[in-house]
Amino acid sequence: MLRIIMLPAIVCLVGASGWTQEYGRSSTYKIRRIIGQVPPRPPILGPSKIEDVQTMVGGTFIELQFKTTHAVRGLVLWTNRSTGVAGSRMTANGKKHKLLVENLSPDSDYRFQIYQLPIDPLPVDLHTHEFQRTTLQKNVTCFVENIYMLDDSDELSAGEFFFNFILGSKDANFNESGNAWDAFGTPLVSIHSGTNLALMPAGITNVLSADNVHSPDLKFAVSAFEDDGLDGFLGLPPRAPKPDLYVGSYDHGVTETNSGFLLTNISGSALTPNANTPQKRESLNKSFDLYVPPSSESDLSYAISGWIVVSYAAPNQ
Repeated sequence: MLRIIMLPAIVCLVGASGWTQEYGRSSTYKIRRIIGQVPPRPPILGPSKIEDVQTMVGGTFIELQFKTTHAVRGLVLWTNRSTGVAGSRMTANGKKHKLLVENLSPDSDYRFQIYQLPIDPLPVDLHTHEFQRTTLQKNVTCFVENIYMLDDSDELSAGEFFFNFILGSKDANFNESGNAWDAFGTPLVSIHSGTNLALMPAGITNVLSADNVHSPDLKFAVSAFEDDGLDGFLGLPPRAPKPDLYVGSYDHGVTETNSGFLLTNISGSALTPNANTPQKRESLNKSFDLYVPPSSESDLSYAISGWIVVSYAAPNQ
């Protein structure tokens, strides 16, 4: 006889909860479906432009400001178009950028290039920018204020003198005429030992100047010619030497000469290093004292005081 045996069905459900139902036991089962989050599509960025480029130009510096569309670092390259001397600097990350380039050469053409360097990769077109600037000319002025006579080398009366004042570069040969930037000679003046002569109140020219100077150093020189009344004794007008002639020291008995000079550096962006602006730092306005001691050839001794001024300007200003 055929028997049919029925077994209870086994149902196995597996869900997110890991719970099972078996042998017909009844319970509520909840299926949870986990769906991962899809990141939003990044915004489409426009090109990063370099805009609002502004410059302040001096004789040895150029201050640069510009803006970029996106936050980047700016890479600035510059080249002296005459010498080929080049340099580079970077700005901080941001949209507003400012950079000071110093120790440039006066009266020189510079080519500038600006590049953008993002901190993180940017899916944008990074624009570049190029421009040219010309630095200002360097001008030098020397004011001779006072002559103080220490020894006029004349025991009987005041010495009678011509003074030559000469301005030029460090390597200029003032022993030959024609090598100075500027020069002037005084008329015949009478000065006792222990007294001084202020040039401007006496109506004597007291300014030496030179425009568009390229030399890194300045030489200021003075020569004193003691006439001792020889021309007057001979009934001749006083004979002044060439004003740009430096003659050293000698004693010809009735005429005597003694000379001296000083050197001053006038290059770079730090002639006045503690000043608070680049314009003031590159400029110079300082007093000087030049002492000319007696020599083995001459007892004549004196001191010169004055001012040296270095400034910058565009041509014809």
